[in-house]
Amino acid sequence: MVQGKDILEEPVKVQFRSAKKLAEVQAHVKYDKSTESLVFSFVAGGNDETVPKDAIEVIQPRNHRDPRKETSGLLSPVNAEGHCIDFSVFCKFTRKDQPNARPSQINFTFEDEVIRNTWVAQIASVVGPDRVKPLMGDSPTAAGGAVGSSGQLYKQILNLKLNTSRGQKDPATGESLLFSVGVKIGRGTGEQQETHELRIPSSIKPENKGKKCKELANAFVNENGVSPAESVPLYRYLRTVVQRESLPEVVDSIVKDLREFAFAEKRSKAPPQESDDDVLESCNADLDALRTALPIKLGLSKAPPSGKAMDSSHGPAVALVYEALRESIDKQKAINNASIKIRRAQPEG
Repeated sequence: MVQGKDILEEPVKVQFRSAKKLAEVQAHVKYDKSTESLVFSFVAGGNDETVPKDAIEVIQPRNHRDPRKETSGLLSPVNAEGHCIDFSVFCKFTRKDQPNARPSQINFTFEDEVIRNTWVAQIASVVGPDRVKPLMGDSPTAAGGAVGSSGQLYKQILNLKLNTSRGQKDPATGESLLFSVGVKIGRGTGEQQETHELRIPSSIKPENKGKKCKELANAFVNENGVSPAESVPLYRYLRTVVQRESLPEVVDSIVKDLREFAFAEKRSKAPPQESDDDVLESCNADLDALRTALPIKLGLSKAPPSGKAMDSSHGPAVALVYEALRESIDKQKAINNASIKIRRAQPEG
């Protein structure tokens, strides 16, 4: 067993989890002095995960209870009450070489509390004690429940089932629904499971989905005794489904705009005294504005850089629709430019 002053520089066995690796995987963590980075090497192979010291914003030790391990017989440290306790470390960091990157979060669990506590104490001398937060007893495991600071065992989200409710009315508010989600929650045992319906109103659109979905997720967690840490994955799920369910309506609206911005359509509705050049300029200005607004209409934070593929987190459907609509706008501009040339080439009469 790794002990003493060498604990940071020697590989220590941990169970690693992150946004990219949602299921826990075996790894070894050590601090590399030459690069001043934490290095996670995965037992199953693949590229190491490297976290530069200067990128680390938060280090926090956490204790969490896993009821499923208690009932399944899986090995885990057991406390005086007979509960299986995992001893983990939460790490939040932002890479300085990626100024536009969002903060990343990882969680790694040690086999022993003494090793974990020693590791945390020593990493504090490396990153600075101000970045190391006090022990927290309120964190979910990948499989089960979470223990609050008061000893409360929070419920966990066990399953999400999407229900088609478009056009139906919310019994509580009378508002039209976009969809609803059956959320099964519990503490890992069958008799403690329950399912609640989370209703998503049709007033939520791709362009405002972030704020609204976050409010709904936080409210559900608070009202049903669910671990606060579950609000983030629930919010992300709702945001993704809102984007997908709203897509047909948004596309229909954009296609309608494309028809209205065609030169022939605008020319037929424009006053006779308005010149063809003015009509063409108006058409193409509207198309440029539509192209600029396309990411917002589809619920994207921003358009991908020129020549770059869209972030896969938006899903393949949104990526395909975005590219198809962008090409349609460009083609409509080309058709408009060709249309005025054809019109000028025709004999008057």
